[in-house]
Amino acid sequence: MAIQNLKDAGSVEVAAIGSYGVDELTINSSKDGSQPKSLMDSAVHLAIEYALDRKRISHVVYAGYSRPSPTMIAPVLGDWHNSDVEAVSFDPTAGNRVLDDAGCGDSDVDGVREYSDGMPLEYRFMAEDNPSNVCVLETISDALAQVGINTELMLLDYDSQLALTAGVGDSDLNDWKWHMDVHPDFAM
Repeated sequence: MAIQNLKDAGSVEVAAIGSYGVDELTINSSKDGSQPKSLMDSAVHLAIEYALDRKRISHVVYAGYSRPSPTMIAPVLGDWHNSDVEAVSFDPTAGNRVLDDAGCGDSDVDGVREYSDGMPLEYRFMAEDNPSNVCVLETISDALAQVGINTELMLLDYDSQLALTAGVGDSDLNDWKWHMDVHPDFAM
């Protein structure tokens, strides 16, 4: 790992500092959006939450230098961050149970569940095109597959991603990077 190599060199001081940024997975729940009906179901939302291994994302994508947070306000922002909010624990078994209980089975045994309308739990998963986002999308996509959700990864320039999501709701899942101000009132 590059960071460890720099530390081991001894001639470079490596400082790790907190970031105001957050990496956010959003689900299109616009009533007028183009997303599949299944993305309007809270059981699917909960299964996605259970599938997310935030510690793995931190380790694989950010070399362990990120701190998982269940809120939009980064922990480094102190009093603005609500540390009482708890993330849903990583538990793919619970995620599978939630989808089983919601009637989302895998009738054709292809590894992808179907919703009650017969449509597969397959979603477009968008992010801005850069190397760390590729890793984020692949890591989350692998996790979602554990609960029978398939994703089509879409790497776009920022303006194209924004055009598909803001206002028109032509998206399913999105990875966004938010960089807060020291006073994050615009996000509240």
